[in-house]
Amino acid sequence: MKTLGDLIIEKMREGFYPELNSDFVINLSNESRRGAVLIGTAKVEDHINQLLEHILPKDSKKYRDRLINYPGPISTLASKMELLFAFRFIDEKLYKSLQALKKIRNDAAHISDKFGIEEIKGSLKAVLEFESHFDDIIEKIATDNLIEIKKFQMQKAVKGEGPLEEWKAEILEEKYKVLLGEPSVQDQLVIWKFAYGLTFICIKLLVLIDEYSSLKQRSSTWLEILKEKTAYTN
Repeated sequence: MKTLGDLIIEKMREGFYPELNSDFVINLSNESRRGAVLIGTAKVEDHINQLLEHILPKDSKKYRDRLINYPGPISTLASKMELLFAFRFIDEKLYKSLQALKKIRNDAAHISDKFGIEEIKGSLKAVLEFESHFDDIIEKIATDNLIEIKKFQMQKAVKGEGPLEEWKAEILEEKYKVLLGEPSVQDQLVIWKFAYGLTFICIKLLVLIDEYSSLKQRSSTWLEILKEKTAYTN
């Protein structure tokens, strides 16, 4: 049986969700630090809303809006997270990850002074621990893709013809070796890891939506669902 982690990787590789691709990561990385956090968190909250719409007992837009939209009882990100965790729709890893994301979002929204890379870096590790070993996966993907873009930009900047080409190639090769250690690249890498982390969180939520799809438009209680499942397996 495939784990949620297996399904997340599978769906990411096969492009099940075209709106969650490298364009989203690049666009987010081009925002200000504050903007990246606010826009990225809003994207995650959109996917949380989709999950809630699948598990709410009434297929009525008016009913959903009364609950989810302000000033409804689950209109805040915090209340949505608490409901999903309390009723066991998300696991503790994702719950703690969303808590860390909410902290970064609140800092970005309420700190009047300059909001920078250190504020994101402080809680980033906790955000990336929504699934076992995914912090390592995201680290590699973000690093590889950022370095490839940096290499492309450097190659484009010195592109030309003539006897200097071999010399330029040697200079670039030396530059590549120290690229990742440059402070500006390290700062960018934090944002890229953050963006990829949010992408994978959204995919995990979409995987959960698929897993809970049988609950959509149903008004059954958990007890009734368990009885149905027991009757089916027997």
